[in-house]
Order: sequence, then structure tokens, then C-alpha cells
Amino acid sequence: MKVGVITCHKVYNYGASLQSYALQYYLKKQGIKAYLINYLPDLFRSKYNLFFVREDRRNIVAKFPILKLLMPLSNRQMLITWGRKKAFNEFDTKHIELSPLSYSSIDELRKSPPVADIYITGSDQVWNTDMSNGRDASYFLDFGAEETKRISYAASFGISDIKEEYKEPIKEWLKRFKAISVREKTGLDILASIGYTDNCVNVIDPVFLLNQNEWINLSKNHIYKKLERIPYLLVYDFYHNDIKVKKMVKTIAKDKNLKIVSINDTKRLSYADININNAGPLDFVWLIHHANTVVSTSFHATAFSIIFQKDFYSYTLLTQKNASRMSDLLHLCQIENRLNMNSYDINSMIQWEKVQQCIDKSIKKSKQFLHDNIK
Repeated sequence: MKVGVITCHKVYNYGASLQSYALQYYLKKQGIKAYLINYLPDLFRSKYNLFFVREDRRNIVAKFPILKLLMPLSNRQMLITWGRKKAFNEFDTKHIELSPLSYSSIDELRKSPPVADIYITGSDQVWNTDMSNGRDASYFLDFGAEETKRISYAASFGISDIKEEYKEPIKEWLKRFKAISVREKTGLDILASIGYTDNCVNVIDPVFLLNQNEWINLSKNHIYKKLERIPYLLVYDFYHNDIKVKKMVKTIAKDKNLKIVSINDTKRLSYADININNAGPLDFVWLIHHANTVVSTSFHATAFSIIFQKDFYSYTLLTQKNASRMSDLLHLCQIENRLNMNSYDINSMIQWEKVQQCIDKSIKKSKQFLHDNIK
């Protein structure tokens, strides 16, 4: 049995890399020959391109092409995290098995489809129509032979509703699927709005398919050993712009006497004691595992905080409409109060035994979905 998985895998994002690895790892653990379809549309290839032109600048650059020569100056912050890029690339080389061919468009996928008995799309926000991937037929498996089985695993719309203009094409693309699973319950509502209710289930993100010890063993040899001796709060504020996150971080760090450690992309966090700009996916796991407390605007930082049973506080990204990702996960765990908290309550303790019971039930259901549909 050979399974080809298409997902947002090489976007230099911690969650995207780790969920990609987790699904591939779990399938291989079941004796299945699983690989990721090496699909990288142009948008994903631009992450560390010094000549990348932001969307809000493209019209003027199109009129005056010479301005593109100035892009390296504008994008110079990328150089700060070239070590981060290296860490992600090393993770991919060591842990991700890719298809022999790489693809950059749906036309290329249709012309030379990946060889597999089953195609899987998911996880992560592969169906988020506010992003280009959610409007890309590739992520709806609109390629390959008719007889190839198609399913989704934990595919995420990332939002609570989609515009009417996208419903008809998505409805058409999904006709070839034998079974559909989504990561959020809000995804089931979207599917129902376009007429899909049968063989549609809610499953958990792939990172939960590995247990705590598997993640610990995978990440144990990483580079921040000195932090084992320093009690710290880990903050991952994606855009560095949330005043509530800053207030919560400083309050907790003072109350618990913790150093503030920040994982960054291209900027340093002004109020952190230690800024880390070169963390790879497994460093991300290690840093959460060894933190005393985690404050983040990241779905997967929230997920790993739950896996490692860390005291955590999560916030939705400002100006974004993807709150359903974290709210659904925290609703599943019956700890909705950990989302967007305005003030720190030292007596607010998470009942981890109760949380684990909820998670275990969802993991069992999710593994059964894969078992039933990959054969």
C-alpha cells in the first residue's frame, strides 16, 4: 500500500512541518509506504527569496520593474533568520520523505500524477479560502487516476465560513473523495453547507497521533541545553503585535520569577530576555517541552503545550479570522478559558487528567478513521 500526502509542508512554519512529519510517521508506523507529494506553488517558494515582492507592492513593481532590485534591501530581515532556514531544511532532509518529482502547479500534477494507491490531503489549513491554497484544486486532489482512492485527514478550513463563490468549486472537487475528515467542528458545518454530511468526521491534528514520549525522544538532542537550568516562560507571538500577550507574559514572568524566552521569525521581541531566531521544528518542540509556561498566538504551540501538559495561555491572531482552530481544540479539551484571557489568575489550574481523557478519546477516533479508510 502506497500513500501520497499533499499538505503545506515546506513553508518554514513550525506547525506545518511538524504536522507533515507526524502524519507520515504515523502511517509508516502502521506499515504503510507513505510520502509527501512535493508540491510547492510559487507562493511557498518565496519565503526566503530576497527578491520577493509583497502583495501590496506588486502593482507598483509591475509598473516600474527596476524597483525589484531594491527588494533585497527591503527583505534584509530574512538574513537574520538564515540559521532558521537551515534548521528547517535539515529537518526536511532527515525526517521527510518526498515524492521523486516536484510540482509547482495543478497542471504539473495532472500531467504526471504522483504514484499512489491512496491520496490524502491534510492536515493544516489546506482548505482555507482566505489563502491561495484553499482555492487551489491541488489540495482537493483534483489530479490522478479515477481509481485512486481519495480521503482527507484533519484538513482545515481555518475559518468559520467560506464565501459563496468558493462553495460550488469545492463541492465539485470533493465528489471524488471516499471519506472526508476535518480538524475543526466548524469544518463539518462548512461541509454541510455545501451538501456533505455522509462520511464526514471531525478528527484531531496529526501531532497528537504521536505520544508525549515519541516527541521527547525525537527532540531530545537539540541545541538549547543551557535553558534546562533556567526556569523560563516561552512566548511565541507570531506578529509581535498583541498587547494582551505582552501584558500576560510580563505578569506571569514576574509572578513566577521566570526568564522570558521568545521564538522569532524575522524580528526580535523587545521585552524578551532571550530571543531565538534560528530554531528549527524540533527546537520548537524542545523549547515547549522544557518551558515552565507557554504564551502564544500559535495553534501548534497550543497543541504541544497540551501534549506536554504545560501551563499555557493562547491568543488568536489579531486581524485574522482563524480563531476556530484554537477555540475548537480548547473546547474539545474543556479548557476554553485558556483562550484570550485578559488577566492572570494564579489559582486557575488545568485539570490535566480530565484533559487527557478528552484527548485520548479523540485520538482513538482519529486513528480508527485512518484504519478504516486506508486499505
